[in-house]
Amino acid sequence: MSPLPSCVVVGAGPAGSIAARQLALAGWRVTLVDRSTFPRDKACGDVVGPQALATLAAVGLTPEPEWPRIGDLDVWVEGARLHLPASPGLAHPGEGRMVTRRLFDAWLRDAAVAAGARAIVGRVRGLVQGADGVRVHLDDGVLDADAVVGADGALSTVARSVGAASPTRALWGFALRRYVASSTLDADRVDLLAQASGFASYGWAFRGADGIANVGVGIAVGGERARLRGLRPLLDDYLGRIGLVDVADAPVLGGWLRMGGIGVAPWRGRVLLVGDAAGFVNPLQGEGIWAALASGAQAAAALGARGPLGGGPAYGRWAEAQMAPFLAGAALLHRAALWNPRLADRAVAAGARVLAHRPSLAAGVGAWLNGLVALDGPGHGSGWMLDRATVMAARASGLLGGYELGASLGQVPSMLARPSRLQRLWRAT
Repeated sequence: MSPLPSCVVVGAGPAGSIAARQLALAGWRVTLVDRSTFPRDKACGDVVGPQALATLAAVGLTPEPEWPRIGDLDVWVEGARLHLPASPGLAHPGEGRMVTRRLFDAWLRDAAVAAGARAIVGRVRGLVQGADGVRVHLDDGVLDADAVVGADGALSTVARSVGAASPTRALWGFALRRYVASSTLDADRVDLLAQASGFASYGWAFRGADGIANVGVGIAVGGERARLRGLRPLLDDYLGRIGLVDVADAPVLGGWLRMGGIGVAPWRGRVLLVGDAAGFVNPLQGEGIWAALASGAQAAAALGARGPLGGGPAYGRWAEAQMAPFLAGAALLHRAALWNPRLADRAVAAGARVLAHRPSLAAGVGAWLNGLVALDGPGHGSGWMLDRATVMAARASGLLGGYELGASLGQVPSMLARPSRLQRLWRAT
């Protein structure tokens, strides 16, 4: 009798834990490795959105009843307020949940362990693929497996080890987050902050449990991480702007985001990349929990159905069909905002003033911003039209056609070598 197939999952965030859980349930021998002892905190907006809840439900996981609900959202830009109502769709509920990453990630990791995964603490230094499997090098030893799932974040060691991430082509962002008292916050909100920072940037304030709000700022820096500057003063200014100033003892956490799937191949040989490691973060608003859960579950499904050698190509086809279209269109708009952030904010403000009197259109725009159109199709009206328009624009610019996700053993997308004229212009900015 042949032994059960084995997998090392690197990273016990949402993507890694759900991949480990699903593989364990499918009968694989799974080792879930993370450098941190759980529970641990992480910089995030803490919103488990409608898509994420739908993905959890699909694999049999139910959110805890004490997690607060989050629904409608106000977007502010240059004094204009756009109210985005939350509504259910064909494939998702009309709400999200607020839960700290300290609680949420530990909850998912516990679910993986309950399913049969072995969780260990360790720092991965690299890995080597061979004809018969993958050897994962830790600080204090090695692990051998038939396959590896890389879920180790935006600065993925796994992706770097197998040459699946370009060091020069990316859409980078950075976010800072802190918790403050929310007694004066009467609505969940997002604010565009280019006028204050000069960069494509935004702030958020979401009400959580026990009178505490999650408040943070994010900034986009394009392909150059060295451009990051001035984020802590921006956070302090934003807190004062929205009237949340009693924060003297609140800790601040930060983290990098790799967005839009740009410059990352989602698989290479026996190694599959999921979540932030694959760049599966929404370039329009920085959310990544849904894509983490969806890609982690799909990677496990592909390995379970096709095995260690066939899992990568199957997962790549899913990513090309389900992730690339929206990410490419969103990345196109993201780059346009990088070119002139203040002009982009003015354009959004003008649109907000129009949509303020057209709630049904605003609902469609909100669905598109959050990637819900990809789940529900044309039922979202204006959101579906925006989605189609951005996908067509991405295809015309060469951005979508250049993804080639999963092609040629998962090599880095051909757009790195053959940028379009528009891409060369954006790169120069």
